[in-house]
Amino acid sequence: MKQLIGNYSKHPPAAWLVLLLSLLVTYWAWFVASEAVQQRASERFEFMASDVANAISERMDEYELALRSGLALFHASDTVSRKEWQDFADTLYLDKHFPGIQGLGYSVMLEPYQVAPHELAIQQEGFDNYQITPEGIREQYSAIMFLEPFDWRNQRAFGYDMFSEPTRREAMERARDTADFSASGRVTLVQETEEDVQFGFLMYLPLYKKSSPLTYVEDRREALQGFVYAAFRVGDLMAGLLGSAQQNVNFELYEGNPEQGVMLHNNAPNNVVHYNSPDSEDSFKATHKFDVGGQTWSLYVYSDTGFISSSELHQPIFIVVTGILLDIFLFFLISYLARGRNQAQVSEQRAIVDFQHSQQRLQLAADAGNMGLAEWNLETGELYWDDRMLALYGYTQDTFDDGMAAWQQRVHPDDQAEVIKQVEAARQFKQQFDLQFRIVLPSKEIRHIAASIVVERNTSGQAVRMVGFHHDISEHKQVEAILKTERDDAESANRSRGEFLANMSHEIRTPINGVMGAMNLLADTPLSASQHNLLNISKRSAESLLGIINDILDLSKIESGKLEIIEEEVALVNTLCDVARLLSAKAESKHIELLCPAHYLAEVSVKVDGLRLRQILTNLLNNAIKFTEQGCVKLNVDVLHQTSDKLRLRFNVVDTGQGIATDQQALLFQRFQQVDSSLTRREGGSGLGLSISKQLVELMGGSIGVESELGKGSRFWFELDLMKATQNQPVKRRLFDDMQVCVLKPEEMYQHFYTSVFSAWNLVHTHTDDYSKALETLSSSTCSNKVLIVDANYLNDKALMANLAATTDKMHNIYLFVVCPQSMLAMIPQVVTDQADQIISKPLMQSELYNAFLSVVAENVKENIMEYAPVAESYKQFNANVLVVEDNTTNIVIIQGLLKKFNVTTDVAEDGQQALNLLAKNNYDLVLMDCQMPVMDGFETTRTIRKADSDILNREIPIIALTAQAMRGDEATCREAGMDDYLSKPIEPRLLYEKLSKWLPEAGKDQLASL
Repeated sequence: MKQLIGNYSKHPPAAWLVLLLSLLVTYWAWFVASEAVQQRASERFEFMASDVANAISERMDEYELALRSGLALFHASDTVSRKEWQDFADTLYLDKHFPGIQGLGYSVMLEPYQVAPHELAIQQEGFDNYQITPEGIREQYSAIMFLEPFDWRNQRAFGYDMFSEPTRREAMERARDTADFSASGRVTLVQETEEDVQFGFLMYLPLYKKSSPLTYVEDRREALQGFVYAAFRVGDLMAGLLGSAQQNVNFELYEGNPEQGVMLHNNAPNNVVHYNSPDSEDSFKATHKFDVGGQTWSLYVYSDTGFISSSELHQPIFIVVTGILLDIFLFFLISYLARGRNQAQVSEQRAIVDFQHSQQRLQLAADAGNMGLAEWNLETGELYWDDRMLALYGYTQDTFDDGMAAWQQRVHPDDQAEVIKQVEAARQFKQQFDLQFRIVLPSKEIRHIAASIVVERNTSGQAVRMVGFHHDISEHKQVEAILKTERDDAESANRSRGEFLANMSHEIRTPINGVMGAMNLLADTPLSASQHNLLNISKRSAESLLGIINDILDLSKIESGKLEIIEEEVALVNTLCDVARLLSAKAESKHIELLCPAHYLAEVSVKVDGLRLRQILTNLLNNAIKFTEQGCVKLNVDVLHQTSDKLRLRFNVVDTGQGIATDQQALLFQRFQQVDSSLTRREGGSGLGLSISKQLVELMGGSIGVESELGKGSRFWFELDLMKATQNQPVKRRLFDDMQVCVLKPEEMYQHFYTSVFSAWNLVHTHTDDYSKALETLSSSTCSNKVLIVDANYLNDKALMANLAATTDKMHNIYLFVVCPQSMLAMIPQVVTDQADQIISKPLMQSELYNAFLSVVAENVKENIMEYAPVAESYKQFNANVLVVEDNTTNIVIIQGLLKKFNVTTDVAEDGQQALNLLAKNNYDLVLMDCQMPVMDGFETTRTIRKADSDILNREIPIIALTAQAMRGDEATCREAGMDDYLSKPIEPRLLYEKLSKWLPEAGKDQLASL
């Protein structure tokens, strides 16, 4: 430096003078900056300390108001019940609005002679173990009678005599004598456990008997009825008093003076005490005292070493270093001032131009974003708003006074404190300002504003200019409010739908249980073949109805994607025929033909969810029949692709109905959408069938669609990729090689069916419209077995009837099969029934046609006749005695009938109380328990049975829920009540047998029954 200065010894004196003065200014700036940092930190600390003290005082005032509102409840009513106190406490939202409050309650004053009646009265409310604690005889008692929230922690204080503890009693007597709010000293609450133990205190307001004089202390003591009180855990009470902006500040709360050492709460980590501690290095500290219900509390607030940020501490050093460097720079600058004057002027002009360009860019950005632009010069206090900003806040250039007050005047009163706080934080602490708030215009219109602020700082880090961008988001807020309302409405509707579905599940399953149970019992009685057929149709219809009901009840699961697809091995021919039989009566009622698939691959077994497949086919066929007035409805299956273990099948439902316009086809698979509303009113329907079918197909990994043309009918199809079952080998029909069939006048719609089936069976077949020719063809045949098939639609042909009567002798070696709808069986002429060997009901299916042909072949294949008939399974019986708890007479008959098949004797109880009486007198092996019953439901009955002090002979007896409650979660509810197992109605005999096998003794299973 010496050499450097020596080289410039010829510098003018002004340069040396500036260097000396600038060094003095630098020292002064360092001193002022150091003092300013300390001053700002001190002011900030005092503000924070006062804020904490005010927060505690305000919080205690709020709790006093809560107590007074509880006292007002007693004054407004002659008596206050436990439920009324609970409702009152619920309206206060204690957890939300009163943090730290452990409980809000009422304690009653009792004389010794009143203790026993008081305990008995509370016990009769359902609190069997209630008693006043601690035990012992005292002059007076103040037992806690009401306490909310009545959770596990507060239940520890239920019945506690607060008059028995000196600290509590002192506060209660002070409240009693002064007729005013009173707070206790530090105590440990009865509710405390071994974890997170905190100090506590209580607040009391006395309750006097109505119309009693309260002038003197003696009057108040005589009229005392009880206390409305609140219990507090001090740690929970003080939680959250220090906000995020109050870092590096802690406090200690004392009862009385801090010197007494009775600490209520310490906010410091590890509970280190700082007051008068020689080891503490508190930068700032303050003590505030205030009265709380007659108790003096002292708040000691202090800061730690990190209260003043490192950036603030380094500001003076930064100023010194910067100042010295600037001084040297000025020294050399002045030396060359004359030579550099022009260059300085050019630089100044360039800076002005750059600033103007910056201003223009900011304005362009604000215009592009439709935002108002505001600039606040912190050094001059000048505030600039562009035209959009003025319009946004309801000002004009004439009414705007160019100051921050103009902006604050518009900010909503409820938002002012937070907005100002955030602006100050952005200026002081270099935080990002990105806030939403409201403004109020002179017209009282409220606008919602989204604002962002960019802070420009000088070299010392101090803010010198703030640029704000303001945007009107009122419309966005309105949309948010509308969306919230719609979301709330949707959630409410969803809850209502869930409750409706649960109720409907129970109400529908109860009568279905009676229907299906009665059919199961009827199946065990002697019936003719036609009666068995009708019974099987009824059973399949009931089962299909139950499946559809389950699908509708599970609609919410389908929509949420939680519906479970359960794959099982399914014989396609059985599934397809079952669906066709189910809908045959409906098709016959409209005089339309229902045709089933003829392709032999329909007989293979695949792995698929059989219930869902039947649901889809039923929906599509039912829809086709509904919209077809004449002609036919065909169901067939095409094999699109197959490998050794997989099949891709297309299921087709084709009708000859009215067809669907192209613009209407897109609506078909939407919920509640129907093409022809007039037909829907006549035929019925919810509009859910196709929508549910589409979702089910997609859940099974397939696709669904429709092809239709107005006036030419429709074809609905869906495709599925399915795994073949283990026994997937096509059935080879070699039984009919020595048989010839002739079909007389086959309907056009059936010609393809006959051809496909007979070809697959290697059966010689022809068709003709001439009876004589048919008879001639069969008579001349060399086959041993000859069959003539006649459709019942042609039996009204008098010429045909005459030919049949005249050729009886020629028909002795020809079998006559008549194909007839179920509804026309009674109308077949006598001459036909006398000659007919088989009458086959429509819809015509391969299985029934196959069995009919088997009846005419040789005796050595007779065992195949029952190929499609179910085989009865054998089940073991039980020597057991079961108690049936059920209030529905129909269900009782069904259950007793099913149990009788298993050699199970039964007793019946029509409600839970009757069940308890029987179980107290008799030993049973098992209980079948309904859930919804009068007098006492199944849940309460089960809980009573399981109680340790129950009078039941066998409290461990197995209990199986037998209920129509079949919604999600119902089984868990039954098990939580103490039931061992669960069966939903309608009762499936096989499932009932499995439950009996699981829970009844093994030794009793020695005989056989069949289902």
